[in-house]
Amino acid sequence: MNLCESLRQIIGEYGLSAIGDERLPGLIAEKGTDVAPGAADAIRAFSALGLGKELSDLSSSWDGSGSALWAAKAEKALIERGIRSENASFVIRSILSALGLSDSAPDRPECGNSPQCSSAVAAEYAGMSVMPKAPFLLTLPDLPDFSAEALRSAADSLSAMERGRRNPLFTSSPRRTVRPTGSENAVECLELGEMYLYGDGIRQSSRKAAEWFRKAARQGDADAEYYLGIMHKAGSGVRRDAGKAAEHLRKAALQGHAPAQVSLGAMYLEGTGVPMDKALALEWFRKAAEQGNPQAQNFIGMAYEKGEAVGKDYAEALSWYRKAAEGGSASAEFNIGTAFLRGQGVRKDLAEAERWYRKAAEHGVPEAEVRLGHLYLTGTGALHDPGEALRLFLHAASEGLASAAVRLGVMYENGDGVGCDIAEALRWYRRAASGGNFVAEMYIGILYLQGKGVAQDPAAAAMWLKRSAGHGYPRAMECLAGIYRRGKGVQKDDAEAARWSRKAAELGYAPAQNSYGVMCAKGSGVRQDYAEAERWYRKAAEQGFAAAQLNLAAMYGSGFSVPQDDKLAAEWCRKAAEQGYPPAEYQLGCLLRNGRGLRRNDAEAAEWYRKAAEKGIAEAADALGRMYDFGDGVQQDYHEAARWYRMAADKGVAYSMTGLARLCLNGFGVERDRAEALKWYRTAAELGNLDAILELRNLGDDGS
Repeated sequence: MNLCESLRQIIGEYGLSAIGDERLPGLIAEKGTDVAPGAADAIRAFSALGLGKELSDLSSSWDGSGSALWAAKAEKALIERGIRSENASFVIRSILSALGLSDSAPDRPECGNSPQCSSAVAAEYAGMSVMPKAPFLLTLPDLPDFSAEALRSAADSLSAMERGRRNPLFTSSPRRTVRPTGSENAVECLELGEMYLYGDGIRQSSRKAAEWFRKAARQGDADAEYYLGIMHKAGSGVRRDAGKAAEHLRKAALQGHAPAQVSLGAMYLEGTGVPMDKALALEWFRKAAEQGNPQAQNFIGMAYEKGEAVGKDYAEALSWYRKAAEGGSASAEFNIGTAFLRGQGVRKDLAEAERWYRKAAEHGVPEAEVRLGHLYLTGTGALHDPGEALRLFLHAASEGLASAAVRLGVMYENGDGVGCDIAEALRWYRRAASGGNFVAEMYIGILYLQGKGVAQDPAAAAMWLKRSAGHGYPRAMECLAGIYRRGKGVQKDDAEAARWSRKAAELGYAPAQNSYGVMCAKGSGVRQDYAEAERWYRKAAEQGFAAAQLNLAAMYGSGFSVPQDDKLAAEWCRKAAEQGYPPAEYQLGCLLRNGRGLRRNDAEAAEWYRKAAEKGIAEAADALGRMYDFGDGVQQDYHEAARWYRMAADKGVAYSMTGLARLCLNGFGVERDRAEALKWYRTAAELGNLDAILELRNLGDDGS
């Protein structure tokens, strides 16, 4: 008679209470059972732990094939009684070993049990509609082989723990596990796989989880296929293999498994393990969204926001974000906040943006804290709260969010809500850069380039900008192109400047697209090519970059590489001017004054000249001075004429010098002052102005 049979008989005769009876070993012996060495101590351990029912279950259901599943459940029972997971694992495996019901210990877990792998899997699970527990890992030292003495100590120690004491034996655990055997059904295999994956009542092991998931998957279980797909994608417990990940996810997705449909859609979106296919990605997202999966609904919203595989439609995007948010998607809450911040698909409303960002922050989106901080830093009225912005940035930075550290650096660099402190700014930038944040690397480079708060060091600036550019940050690439154009910190090299501008332009960075267009037009570092210049100007202009819009207007006005078209020139010029771009404001004034591409309108021209002049465009001040001088489009006003002439004259505009000199000579709008008039005529004459030279002759001034 084996042990389990003896236990069944004893429990049948004496009841379950016999399990905790000190006489049980004697009762077993009386029945003539050949008990395995250490069995009495194993039974004492069960008794001390209050696991009589679990031992009864073992004796009543044991058929030689269920030790793994039983062990997992027993461990879970221990944990529910307040025993640490690793201690529970030790005791159960010790008991089974003493009873002769387990094989030798398996090899150590493979690299799939690394924290990096498990955290990657946890990140994948974060998007599931039902949030599972994140996996955790235990690295445990080896202990000597199990013995009756160890089991006896285990039982005594756990009894002591119940009374609030600890035993040094249970500060560590063995690397012993049960070697599973038999053919459990798919549900049991999946359950055990999840227990190993999450460390739920059993020592966490991604490798063992994968083994059990494979058994369940072979029986057609969609959940198991999903788990295997995610694990292959992350390389957790299995070899990283994006192709295999896609295969497993597809099998689950075809069974209607919504999280698998979302993950497979994401792989098509990224082109990971499958050819990139945004239309197919959207198809899978829709299948999951039809089941109410909030992550899929959020993805569909992003597709409409970006115009990927569907027409760009901010209102439709917002509709999907709202559905996802109702389903609990914190990312969707963040996206709704952004929609209100930018006025995309809804009227711009900073108060609503704040409300949604706060929801997202409370639900674990740290980037939402950064957006909230920015709102409090730049907002007005009740939204203006630099102190709260600082608190949010500090909290997000303490959570390891590099973008928050960058924001803190910017605050201290500019003195926004805090005292200007370049040293503190540099400290935060370096903290973010230490984790590879390319924005911080660029800001450090700019500080060294400008010598702002640090000794000017062009070589160090170039090093930091190269590091940032090397991470693929287009703004840093364009900064790097600029120092190559000027030869600051590096040898002047127009070809290298063009190479970096081109790289940034190809990444869609509008300022670089415009810069590269200028280089093509001038033949600087590249072959002169107006058609190529026009192509890059257009790319930047279509993104709303004002300088490129003005350059494109100039090409239409001159007819370089495109048919000459004053109307299109005026349209592009107006687009740039309406963004407040001063050179475009001046040029639009000129087009209106001359009636090129649109109907002549001197009054409107004067308004655009004024806008540009107030922003420091000397030519605009000169033009406005003439209009007041002669009463063109405005009421004649010599005082205003003198004011605008003086502004332009101080910036070297020769015509304004002669105009101001004439007003001073005649006392129009200013005090009559012959000496002041001669001074301005002489300055203009030195610049080669013919009118000034002739006036000096008429006045009998020899220039001395």
